[in-house]
Amino acid sequence: MVNKGNKFETDHVYSEMGTGEFKSVHLEVSVVRDKLQLIIRSEEVLSKLQLEEILNDLQKTTFKKLEISLADDCVILVKVGEETDAIEITDKAIRIKSILKL
Repeated sequence: MVNKGNKFETDHVYSEMGTGEFKSVHLEVSVVRDKLQLIIRSEEVLSKLQLEEILNDLQKTTFKKLEISLADDCVILVKVGEETDAIEITDKAIRIKSILKL
């Protein structure tokens, strides 16, 4: 991760289900109003399954080491171009409850 003042940025590589093709998203992590904010930036629209895969991987690796729960401690946003969606997670198994257009 790269520290840029009050936020950290990094890229995350994942394998697309079905094709096995490697893809990447850009991540920004910062604190906003006493909550951790995770922004996932992508050049293409991500499916619900892709988002769940990315979030599960992050929870099992980076956020577990920090003792942070994506379900309880984070605001999750997805940005594709100029569009931003908020992600609601139902439980610690990272199942997406809803995707809200902002």
